[in-house]
Amino acid sequence: MNEQKIYLEKLAKEVLEYIKPHNFIRNNVTYRAGKLTVQGKVFNLKKKNRIIVVGAGKATLEMAESMHKLLKNRITTGYISVPHAPQKNIGPILVRRASHPLPNQEGVKNAKAILNLVKSADKDDMVICLMSGGGSALLPYPIPPLTLRQKVSITNQLLRCSADIKEINSIRKHLSLVKGGRLAQAAMPAELIAIYISDVIGDPLDVIASGPTVADKSSSTDALAVLQRCGIHSDLAEKIIKQNETPYYLEPKNVHNFIIGSNSQALKYIKRLLNKKGFRPLMLTSRLFGESREAALVLSSIAQEVVDSGQPVRAPAALIIGGETTVTVKGKGKGGRNQEFAVACLPHLPERCAALLLATDGVDGITPRPVAAVIIDDTAQKIYKKKRLPLMDYLKNNDSYHFLKQLGCLREYGETGTNVGDLIVFLIPK
Repeated sequence: MNEQKIYLEKLAKEVLEYIKPHNFIRNNVTYRAGKLTVQGKVFNLKKKNRIIVVGAGKATLEMAESMHKLLKNRITTGYISVPHAPQKNIGPILVRRASHPLPNQEGVKNAKAILNLVKSADKDDMVICLMSGGGSALLPYPIPPLTLRQKVSITNQLLRCSADIKEINSIRKHLSLVKGGRLAQAAMPAELIAIYISDVIGDPLDVIASGPTVADKSSSTDALAVLQRCGIHSDLAEKIIKQNETPYYLEPKNVHNFIIGSNSQALKYIKRLLNKKGFRPLMLTSRLFGESREAALVLSSIAQEVVDSGQPVRAPAALIIGGETTVTVKGKGKGGRNQEFAVACLPHLPERCAALLLATDGVDGITPRPVAAVIIDDTAQKIYKKKRLPLMDYLKNNDSYHFLKQLGCLREYGETGTNVGDLIVFLIPK
């Protein structure tokens, strides 16, 4: 294993440690002498009666554990919906499991309980809402008489018509009793603090977990237009959307939203580590999107330009990228967006360079064993050429997993319990 590959493996583990939810809480939230401070904004909990903690998402369990350590006996009650639940609750906070990425009836049960708990808050109470990636699936509550099965069917149709996340969320929010600001609306007149860890490109608050505490920028008209564009016909869904506009305004004195963890924060941390290592790091974007194999060609060409001309940065250099690409699945193979990126990139990776592709939730796509990261270098290039592996055939079948497994490029770190999107690093030596 060459030096760059060893370093990228170490870098991946350091980044995964940095993005743990308890670190984000520790770096952004403090509690002293009855005062809770979130990113510099102070809330006097001495003036509050009950403190209610609710939330949903992959990172929410660890967020709730950290908040409980901070606030201790000050928390009155709470309820969170998470994909993996321990056997016991977190003090007075009930911990309940639901399904992700596909929602189930347990999620509906949890959403009802959370909504009812929030509705019980009065003007002297404080609601603390802890939201993270996956919160949308873990907090499903379709507006009756729409069923969860019907709502999932509509979402699947949206995915098949290549609707983007904003379009999908505009439908989700207008068919839900908790999304699109409705959870915050239900908490009125209580004061609400919402703390988010973002897994969405650009960190739009109204999109993360479908924005349960954020005024909705989309309208019923927008949602209906998406259904029409995608050719989705549902008289019941259209009727519900027309009759249930989401809140377009929430009183800022009552609702306070904060993002404490994100893809861009992880990229800045990587930049600091690479600086210390002697590389010239260049952060290209935190908003990478589009077809994975096409993004791979563009980014490998930039790496080659660095090698050839020293532009846009001189070697020893590192290109840092964040975001989330997509894969149009046509084959029957196994893999994920980062694995597909790596396979497409490998033939074009400049000599002596290496690249890391990291899924911060520890799971890239659908594979026999969960793949957290892919590391490719010129050694992997040599093995693939020596074995004469039909790279294009593997890409055509969307079978990046079995291709990369033969090259020893896959890394398993287990599910991380958080998610801030994907991270990519190209190392370009002098």
